[in-house]
Amino acid sequence: MIRPMCVLLALCGCTPESVDIRTETNGCEDIDLTDPPEAALKMEIGKDGHIFFREPVFESADMAFDPELDQNRREITVREYWVGDGEGSDACFSPTVVLESPPSGEWTLLWYIGDDLTPFDNEVFEVD
Repeated sequence: MIRPMCVLLALCGCTPESVDIRTETNGCEDIDLTDPPEAALKMEIGKDGHIFFREPVFESADMAFDPELDQNRREITVREYWVGDGEGSDACFSPTVVLESPPSGEWTLLWYIGDDLTPFDNEVFEVD
């Protein structure tokens, strides 16, 4: 049986866009801890997909990156939250989000710090 929604999507040439998203709590690399730069959102393309990370982020060493993620078509929203008891010494982190093999086309990633109403930064990128 053909489902009506599938027929409608096929007729308009529309397909639902979805992408697998993985998060990681990584440590900083190549950061001068005596004179760290301001935090920035960075993007790399790797064998696993499109990699986004904010660095440097200083949190207690026992904290873990625990973001809220939302996808609306080709727009990904990341809300950066941290969990843990916050009792360890400070450590440098690079909270990371990996979009695994997103479909071709233009995408937007918006990165928010917690409940802020304005994004920390965003990336508009093209997937071939």
